Amino acid sequence: MIQYFDIDNELFRIAITQSPILIFITDHVGKAIYANQPSLAMMGGTESEVIGKNIADIMVERNYSTSTILKAIETKQVVQDIVIFKGLRTCLSTTIPYFDDQDNLKYTMTYTYSAEQIEFFNDMLMTTLRKKELSEEVTKYLLHRSQPLYYECQSMNELILSCNHVAMTDTTVLLLGETGTGKEAIAHHIHFSSRRKDGPFIPINCTAIPKELFESELFGYEKGSFTGANTKGKRGIIELSNHGTLFLDEIGELSLSMQTKLLRVIETKKYSLSVGLRKNL
Repeated sequence: MIQYFDIDNELFRIAITQSPILIFITDHVGKAIYANQPSLAMMGGTESEVIGKNIADIMVERNYSTSTILKAIETKQVVQDIVIFKGLRTCLSTTIPYFDDQDNLKYTMTYTYSAEQIEFFNDMLMTTLRKKELSEEVTKYLLHRSQPLYYECQSMNELILSCNHVAMTDTTVLLLGETGTGKEAIAHHIHFSSRRKDGPFIPINCTAIPKELFESELFGYEKGSFTGANTKGKRGIIELSNHGTLFLDEIGELSLSMQTKLLRVIETKKYSLSVGLRKNL
């Protein structure tokens, strides 16, 4: 069981008062004994209007949907649930029961996160994960960069000379060959021999991204473009690879309509977001 804590501890009070998280504390029967300012603001009440009242009465007065506190008092277990304040603000509440040395319920403490806070944390998590993925990709390709191509035949020597010549120009390159013949290795060589070598090298397997998501992944989108879209919008793969090299593997497997859009980008050096503005490369 979760053990008793000292609610009168000065350091504890400072910590919960300054917390941006909504914190609400009751005694063993659900009478409110503490609510920090974010919690009072969410309930739409003042300290004098809330403290000393039972949570059941507060629910009726403040018009919110359910109470994790009452469930935690009843079950003496940690309870987590969605709570809707005043029929408008959706939050995630977690109530933790605390016990004295004889395992008698002493207090409950409820931590509540607003939908905006949850979305913010989720965006931070996704950004952190993406940075980790990019870091791993950069490490992998930097290691690859330090490994030169080894070959012996004259035809391969001619190919490398052609690649070196192409690398000095700012042009699109079409690499043809069966699977496993080293097209990506050649693409690496061209990239790291070019003036774009300090930019990103981004390889994309065109068959690995679902066709219904490919356009938004490739071109990106503005915020609020469609249901489920990132609220801040999203930079597409083309924009991320600008000033570097984008290697599209298995491009022949793309739909004809998508190949047409890519051709337009190659010809004009401009593209439109899948839903949004037009950008120049």
